[in-house]
Amino acid sequence: MSWARDEWKLDLPNTALRKISELENDVENLRKSKQQQQLQLETVSNSLQKQKQLNAEEKAGNSSLRREIQELTRKCSDLENQEEKSQIDLKAKDNKIGLLEEQLHKAREKLKDEEDKNSEMLNQVDQQKLIAEVMENEMGQLAVEVERINETKAQTVKDLEDNDMILSLGLLSDNSDIIT
Repeated sequence: MSWARDEWKLDLPNTALRKISELENDVENLRKSKQQQQLQLETVSNSLQKQKQLNAEEKAGNSSLRREIQELTRKCSDLENQEEKSQIDLKAKDNKIGLLEEQLHKAREKLKDEEDKNSEMLNQVDQQKLIAEVMENEMGQLAVEVERINETKAQTVKDLEDNDMILSLGLLSDNSDIIT
């Protein structure tokens, strides 16, 4: 077939054949160039499709990242609010602790004062007990002394009564002598 295609060129002059050969070479080069460009176009088209797919995936990923960033931003805001509230609570508790420590300090001072008063009163009670013991001993001694005095008095009274009796007997006997 290629032979039939070239048959029409047989009677042509050399310059025309050269020109035809050049044109055929140009056509062949253009056909190869077209095929190469078509192949490049398909490659670029495939790359473009892949890039579009990657872009779509990136957009989806970016959208997911945006949602995640928004969620993290919201959580950070919540945490900041919680921290602020915790700081306020902590300050309030610190103030309360300060007041309680002050009350505790005052209560300890009052307790110490009361303990000092109690100690002083116990000392006074001990002194009063000692005084009471001394007085009891003195009263015991006085009671013994009173009893001894009473015994002495009783003895003296008895002795006096005996003497009076003797005297009255003696007087009676003297008087009886006189009467007789």
